Amino acid sequence: MSEIIDWLITFTESMGYIGILIVVALEYACFPMSSEILLPLIGMLVYKGELNYLLVVITSILAGIIGSTICYFVGFIGGGPLLNYSKLKFPKTRRVINSLNRWFNIYGKIAVLIARVVPITRTYVSILAGAQKLNYLTFIAYSSIGIAFWNTVLILIGYFLGDNFELITILLKKYSNIIVLLIIIIIFIRHKIKNKKRRVIAKL
Repeated sequence: MSEIIDWLITFTESMGYIGILIVVALEYACFPMSSEILLPLIGMLVYKGELNYLLVVITSILAGIIGSTICYFVGFIGGGPLLNYSKLKFPKTRRVINSLNRWFNIYGKIAVLIARVVPITRTYVSILAGAQKLNYLTFIAYSSIGIAFWNTVLILIGYFLGDNFELITILLKKYSNIIVLLIIIIIFIRHKIKNKKRRVIAKL
């Protein structure tokens, strides 16, 4: 893990915003990298004064959209067989994929936004959205909101905690589930309120 962290720091420091664009896009394109590690590390570079915060956030959001788009079209072209293969080859992904399917059945396109702030499901949701032939512009609109929120929060954590990476890791492990739960509750309540308003308007 320490070797991966050292490589990520070296690569982003040497490549700057292009490096951020590449590594964040790869993470969103289902490459085995954790945003919970990657984005706070980028925030640490901002803390050191090596990068501009606003440009970093914009670059990371653009990278997330690029990586998500790649996975979306992979899913659009051959997502069904790919997801089935993943469930057979990697049994641990079965629960994640089944959960995403339930979310899509219950919440529809809102599931894309919810999944964007949940670890692991964040990447698989792009493939599933493509496999279910969700409208691309709708997918990008909801994904962008979730990507912007998730990236901004994790980069800010790295920025405010500076060089204390061990503390960042502890906080994310301890409180990320609580944060995710609160976000899901807020989104769920908002979804219910909107549906209620639509029913009232329809009756009028």
